Amino acid sequence: MTYDVSTLIEHFVEDVELNYSCSRLGVLPPGQWRGRDALRAHLRRVDVDYEPLDAEVLSVLVEGDNTVVRWISRWRHRATGHIHSMDMAHFLRWRNGLVSEMYEFRDHRCVARGADFLPQSLDDILNPRSPGLSRDEMARRLIAMGSFSCAPDIALFRELCSPDVVCEFVGDRTAVSHAGRHRGIEALINIVRSIEVEFEQLGLAMPEVI
Repeated sequence: MTYDVSTLIEHFVEDVELNYSCSRLGVLPPGQWRGRDALRAHLRRVDVDYEPLDAEVLSVLVEGDNTVVRWISRWRHRATGHIHSMDMAHFLRWRNGLVSEMYEFRDHRCVARGADFLPQSLDDILNPRSPGLSRDEMARRLIAMGSFSCAPDIALFRELCSPDVVCEFVGDRTAVSHAGRHRGIEALINIVRSIEVEFEQLGLAMPEVI
């Protein structure tokens, strides 16, 4: 957490496997890299654009040679001065006392909150439960919600969305009032209705879902 890069690198094996999720801040594209040199290059790219301010470890899960660390950090973008809060998780596998695999997940614009469901093991996290629906049925439901002639079907949203559904709308909050992450079916419905107030919707067709 001190961001001492030379010391940090020493905790990884030479051929460490690095897996990064997509970052909407553009720090690093999603993908896989291998080796300490790739890790150094990643840290250099971050350091060029962002100044680390502070960090706090929220929880640690240890299971055999697997570890998960969840932490909150704040970074100042050097070019704009904007401060970004990050809710981050690192999944680590160890070999002979050093990290051999790292999976990084990050979420900015975060609001730290306790988990609704606490996984009982690392396998529960890396291998989530089945959605309980076939691919075709998931596509059918999404197409139904996303296709309408004059306005979205609110009743269909209530039928097909979980009461604690999490939805995220991309955009600048100064221009798009509902941009960001929202939780709960009522929050989602309020946003859908607010869009309907501001815009006359002439129809939307969603012919295909991947």
